[in-house]
Amino acid sequence: MNFYAYRLTGDAEADTSALRAWGLGVTVTNEDGELAVEVNNPGRWVTGCIGYRWIAQAGSLVVFSPDERGPMHIKVVTEVTAADAPKNRSDR
Repeated sequence: MNFYAYRLTGDAEADTSALRAWGLGVTVTNEDGELAVEVNNPGRWVTGCIGYRWIAQAGSLVVFSPDERGPMHIKVVTEVTAADAPKNRSDR
């Protein structure tokens, strides 16, 4: 399974349009400065589900698979680099 990552810009309308272009049923909201990624119509995916909502910030990555559209395959993560790795790790 392939995974792609989309970096949120902080413009809720533009981010929603970009993610929907990939076929994801999500809406990005920005209420009082709090950016969030919400799954549209969660009842379609999971019976009795009250919804999926991830708190995010501009620069967060929305990771998803272009092969699987279910909300369980959508995650919001922070990008990490080699500089963010733990300092006292072994090379083994």
